[in-house]
Amino acid sequence: MRLDNRLWILITAILSVGLLAGGWFIGVAPSLAVAAAADLEREDTVAQNDDLRAQLTELESVEGTMPTLEGELEDLRTAIPAGVSGSSFIAEVNELADKADVTLTSIAIGEPAPYVPPGPPPSTEPEAPAEGEESEEAASGPVAGAAAAGVAPAGPIPLTDPLVTSESFLVVQVELRVEGDQGKVRDFLSRLQEGERLVLVTKFNYGNQDSAGEGGSVGAYSVAATGLMYAFRDTTAAAAPAVEQAAG
Repeated sequence: MRLDNRLWILITAILSVGLLAGGWFIGVAPSLAVAAAADLEREDTVAQNDDLRAQLTELESVEGTMPTLEGELEDLRTAIPAGVSGSSFIAEVNELADKADVTLTSIAIGEPAPYVPPGPPPSTEPEAPAEGEESEEAASGPVAGAAAAGVAPAGPIPLTDPLVTSESFLVVQVELRVEGDQGKVRDFLSRLQEGERLVLVTKFNYGNQDSAGEGGSVGAYSVAATGLMYAFRDTTAAAAPAVEQAAG
């Protein structure tokens, strides 16, 4: 029995469709998926390259300012060194006294103490009255209540830094006495607070030293000043004995 031409055409068409579908799922579709993945990877690579170029441009711009930044860092290390560095501070104070033309008669550097960060100012909000009690405003009228509420306004919140703690920062009290003319003594105190080492003068007392019988000159003053200087803990010095002990 022979198949007519129409049946052969139908069979051929079915086989052709099957071959095409098989070729699509076996060859074309995976290739397209690979190509799409490659396009996505290429786009990611281009984006990463753009980010790297931007970072490189920023680094190149910062590189030009490195000498300035290194100079500022060195100034900060001088202002607040690692360790008390008492000898260098005494040398600086003597130099400042010479420039101000005053006589440094004494200087004492106290023991370093851990820095205590300042806390927030105390609250000035009026306390709420206990249950069953009248508030002051209700008892004395709105004017008296408003005045009582505004007696002590809250102060500004002190600036703090989480990196500056009692474990990393030290405060050292300094006491010194100088003699000289009043204007020169004031010049010395100004130079002391604007010097290389960060110093905060917290208290000073003037005393008149002019006495012709004792060889003093008219206008001579003696000032006793108390201040604070700051330092970071010298962790390398603290670690040195442990290293030597381990080596021994």
